[in-house]
Amino acid sequence: MLTVGKKRDCLFCKKRKVFQGFTLIELLVVVVIIGLLASIAVMVAVPARNKAKNIRIQAALSQVRTQATLIVNETDSYADLCDAGFTLNEGGYLSSLGMIENDVYKLSGSNPSCYADDDNYCVQASLVPSGAYCIDSVGYAGTGKICDAANSDCE
Repeated sequence: MLTVGKKRDCLFCKKRKVFQGFTLIELLVVVVIIGLLASIAVMVAVPARNKAKNIRIQAALSQVRTQATLIVNETDSYADLCDAGFTLNEGGYLSSLGMIENDVYKLSGSNPSCYADDDNYCVQASLVPSGAYCIDSVGYAGTGKICDAANSDCE
């Protein structure tokens, strides 16, 4: 017997569930979870990026130490390391000092301070987000001490 308008029952047919989509609440929950995970990822990445910048600043100042050794071997004085504005001497003895100064500026947002006389030098750069890194002619390299023009070393 045939019936019109009724579904046929079949032993071999599987019932198909019609997919109607997600509710608004389910979508909002997913968006909130993704937002939380993204904010956690950003909070973890910022300190790592700052640490990488600080390591690059320290490496740049290590290059200044090498340049200072070249200057003192050639001229018997550290005076050519710094210019009158207490920054690295870009146009002076070695043009690479200008590149180092530009690198430090791009990383920290400020130029390194440089103080030198015939016998001593001191170069200091700001770290990100705070602090300073200092190197001098007696071999000190580190944080916690600052350069000053009075004695041209990290104190």
